Amino acid sequence: MNLSIQQIVPEDVALMEAVLATFGEAFDEVETYRNPPSTDYLRQLLDSDYFIAIAAKLIEPLAEIYRLTF
Repeated sequence: MNLSIQQIVPEDVALMEAVLATFGEAFDEVETYRNPPSTDYLRQLLDSDYFIAIAAKLIEPLAEIYRLTF
């Protein structure tokens, strides 16, 4: 299994929203995370000096993607 670990930056607001939705599912708090903060707020937060968000993403090998696609 190949993983990519990256810092979530202000341009990655959609990824941050996905992380928040995952938190809702993982912690059985879907209602809490149903309405994420505004895009502007998330951009400001991700651009700040006092907050860092990190995401791990599964990277499928190209051969596996090709096999599943065709």
